[in-house]
Amino acid sequence: MAVMASGGFSQLLSKDFEKIFFDNYRRHDKEWQRTAQVMSSDAAYHREGELIGLTSFQEMAGEGQPAPMEQFEQGPEKTVYFNEFKLAVQITQVMYEDDQTGYMKQAIQELGKAAAYTQDLKFWDLLNSGGTAGSITGINGEILFPSGGQPLQGFQGGTYDNVVDGSLSKTTLEAALDLFEGMVNENGVPVQMGPPYKLLIPYQLKWKAKELMLSAYDPESANNAVNTVHDEGITYEIVHYLTDSNTCFLVSQNDHDLRHIWRRNVSFKSWDDPNTGNALFKGDYRSQDTFYRWRGAVQISPA
Repeated sequence: MAVMASGGFSQLLSKDFEKIFFDNYRRHDKEWQRTAQVMSSDAAYHREGELIGLTSFQEMAGEGQPAPMEQFEQGPEKTVYFNEFKLAVQITQVMYEDDQTGYMKQAIQELGKAAAYTQDLKFWDLLNSGGTAGSITGINGEILFPSGGQPLQGFQGGTYDNVVDGSLSKTTLEAALDLFEGMVNENGVPVQMGPPYKLLIPYQLKWKAKELMLSAYDPESANNAVNTVHDEGITYEIVHYLTDSNTCFLVSQNDHDLRHIWRRNVSFKSWDDPNTGNALFKGDYRSQDTFYRWRGAVQISPA
């Protein structure tokens, strides 16, 4: 068990140091909260199912014909269980008393920073691992960005792709917008999805995103051609937790299903061990980051 004792922190016991640096850098504060669909649960699990509706009317060959019968279809279901996250620190009474810097009294603050970092890591892994076999699957049993397209669950069958092959450019962004414009439901019926859109990018694609979002003229042409994606209702956001410097994601801000589900929100406790006098600090929470429906998110990535 890790215990912070005076023997391991001699710098904090001395008054001779003008300053001791202690991770006082500014952090990117909870970037997941600007994108996630956040909800909470009061049970041990969260379950959702799907009901597939009707297709279209059929034209009759003549008078007096009976109406063809169609029915709703029960689709797949998915159950999510919650993970528990914890971290604690323990400080000896002597160390706590003799600390000349006050840093030991910042234990809960440090636990809070660790919790925030963990939440970003877990949420953005939905996108980072979205094209990896064996990663989180949606209600249809497929990963978020399968290479063969998403299977449609309705009567007609078929697939619909939500992946654009290629680096971020005007051409690939147009292709991603076309996927939203041509979006269909499980029966292949066209549905409306977006705008507004948000382009989620690693910091390495910031300059390309600026060209595409902020210029009224085509940044890839010397002929003053119109930038066709300039007024399509797209904003961009830098996400510092995306791990592939060449991959980005276009999401419909109102329709994507990238979720953070709270079962128990973050809480912190502190107490003194009655036997040793050690100061203990603990933080914990329960949550799950997941998706049920794939519609609303498109990946743009080199093949």
